[in-house]
Amino acid sequence: MFPRTVTVALALALLALAPACSGAGLSFWPFRGSDTGKEPAPAAARPTTGLRAVAVRVRQEDEKAALRIAALANEALTRHGIRPEATAPNVLFLRFERPRTLQSRAGPKVGIVGRGGSSSETDLGLAIQIPLDGKPPPPQPARHEVFAELENGVGNVIWRGRAVKDAVPTAEIDNSVARDLIERVVARLARETDAKSGGSVQ
Repeated sequence: MFPRTVTVALALALLALAPACSGAGLSFWPFRGSDTGKEPAPAAARPTTGLRAVAVRVRQEDEKAALRIAALANEALTRHGIRPEATAPNVLFLRFERPRTLQSRAGPKVGIVGRGGSSSETDLGLAIQIPLDGKPPPPQPARHEVFAELENGVGNVIWRGRAVKDAVPTAEIDNSVARDLIERVVARLARETDAKSGGSVQ
């Protein structure tokens, strides 16, 4: 047995060492190795592989309509967390397929009609509807469709989408119709590219 004075001195020495050991990440009570008493650091967040920036191009429209449609597309991209950037390597091409008419409120309805086929069978003409009772005929909804293609920096198409809606034909596509169709394809673009793995879309 150790003398009482030695036992007391040993106990006091252990108590003096305890704060220093605790600061170094050790614990004597109970004896179980390193334990800082702190919560473990959270794991690093998984890096996103979704689309970050896109340039918009509009096909088969005049300059005025193309600028208007591009502005609507930029708004939709921003809402879905994709940055519109004119110099981005990824380019979203939009093309509308729709009936195009030249229609005034008071005059007759004039439109371009055609039957598709090979170059030798294509039949195009001009349709004019003149109301007999002096009142313009009620507009008939027709199919409006937008086709979207996403090209990467080397010109490869890496994503395609489309949306369809029936709407009244007009000379220039109505903003609400264009906005609805663009919103649908952009929402799908954001959803599907965000689900990609491996960072193939940046």
